[in-house]
Amino acid sequence: RRSGKEHKDDDPMSENNHEKIAAGLRATMRRVASTVSIITTNHNGSDYGITATSVTSVCLSPPVILACINQSTRLYNAVLAAGYFTANYLADHQAGIAQVFGTPNTPDRFSTGHWNHGEYGPFLVDAMGVLNCELSQSFTFGTHSILIGKVVRTSAREADPLVYFEGESDSLCV
Repeated sequence: RRSGKEHKDDDPMSENNHEKIAAGLRATMRRVASTVSIITTNHNGSDYGITATSVTSVCLSPPVILACINQSTRLYNAVLAAGYFTANYLADHQAGIAQVFGTPNTPDRFSTGHWNHGEYGPFLVDAMGVLNCELSQSFTFGTHSILIGKVVRTSAREADPLVYFEGESDSLCV
């Protein structure tokens, strides 16, 4: 710990420092490439879906993924009520679908793209990958919840991924 009198902006718990750290975190994470997914579910006959980039595997034994979802979305409560969700990993030609599902309150989202319905709700037929999950746990942290899903069914096809980088979705240039 530093000796002497600390300036308020140097205090890690100060409001000023919190805002600086949050801005720095946002700037850093915009520079980390992430695969773009659409998380979907169905509850009481209604389909729900959002674009998400914080979706990743946790382990293979048992097969588990996590998805970080803002609690203010309609999808969040629908997943909790339904007890399942699907992660649809987008291919590089599906940026338009990501845009539609990433825009709040877009009516009739599921008219964009080729969607079918399965036991775990809607899935994108030509997605790069589809993971059907049973909700195992949900952890609340700040404005978001971490949904832990046990993967019960998978499908994958050869395609280049759609990635989110610098605030935009694009194909992965190799």
